[in-house]
Amino acid sequence: MAVASFQKHFQAQDTDILVATVVKSGTTWLKAITFSIMNRPKYSYTENPLLTTNPHVLVPNLELELYSRDENSNINDLPFPRLLSTHVPYNSLPHSILNSKYRIVYICRNPLDQFVSYWHFLISVIKSLHIEDKVESPSLDETFELFCRGEHSFGPFWEHALGYWRASIECPNMKIAEFLGFPFSLEEENEGVIEEIANMCSFKNLKNLDVNKFGRHNPFYENSSYFRNGQVGDWANYLSPSQAERLKKIAKEKLGDSEQADFISSLCLVSEAAEWDCDLCGISVSLSAFAVCFSPSPKNSIGYPNLLSRGFFSKETSKYLIGSIGRSFTKTRKIGSMILLRRNK
Repeated sequence: MAVASFQKHFQAQDTDILVATVVKSGTTWLKAITFSIMNRPKYSYTENPLLTTNPHVLVPNLELELYSRDENSNINDLPFPRLLSTHVPYNSLPHSILNSKYRIVYICRNPLDQFVSYWHFLISVIKSLHIEDKVESPSLDETFELFCRGEHSFGPFWEHALGYWRASIECPNMKIAEFLGFPFSLEEENEGVIEEIANMCSFKNLKNLDVNKFGRHNPFYENSSYFRNGQVGDWANYLSPSQAERLKKIAKEKLGDSEQADFISSLCLVSEAAEWDCDLCGISVSLSAFAVCFSPSPKNSIGYPNLLSRGFFSKETSKYLIGSIGRSFTKTRKIGSMILLRRNK
């Protein structure tokens, strides 16, 4: 019902920015990054609302929060430009978004890690609601079978990823801050503002904030449930070799043979430790995440791999995502997530 209300009633504005994600793929981190970039003119580092407010409150979800409370949700009360989020697949977004100059920031994650994180999250929700005596926690094997059949929140991961990817064919390079309309000045770079935001949004820092250790931002989820460990390759501690191979095979089959699918498939399937060399950044970094920026036309589009670094939610990942450009990489063996940006014509 809430998704239908979102699709029917939401009216996009050309200045809107949407954080779109597969469930349990880095949503919390991406919300923190985008919020901090866009609001740095308003708040100093020590005044950043992230210190006292969960990222999901600062960047509300349209179908799970705003339209679940009121089908005629008046989101025009939110400050402009509005920063919102969704898990809805690209082809199911409201027409007002698809027909506007809406900017979309999308993240997807290695499905093996995404699945394990999703399974843990389901268990944490049951515990959070104190209904263990009424609802049996789903077993890993049972949840894995459903995931492999595509029976997952907001649809199969492969359809979700390809939907946003196919909207991204034209892609010159751009930094995420520039895409959002809040580029960093040379003075800010020299003063370490990028590093401050990267540190603020690191997994370790967000997880250790009191606001994310205690309490909840809605009746269903404790704030702590969004911060488990943020490690790439953690799936190996839970999935058997045969399960891992099965999911990799499914990903390869479902993503197909197109150039775009091959690229996404490489993100989904690689899983060994490695380093990527970024010639323009002048560094070598252990890899877990990187960004690709895209849009449907050359005038409004952005790029291919331009960020890589240590730790799925690490400050290094954030630093190179929000403020640095790197176009040439080698030794591509381990990737934890991919970020895509889209701006309509």
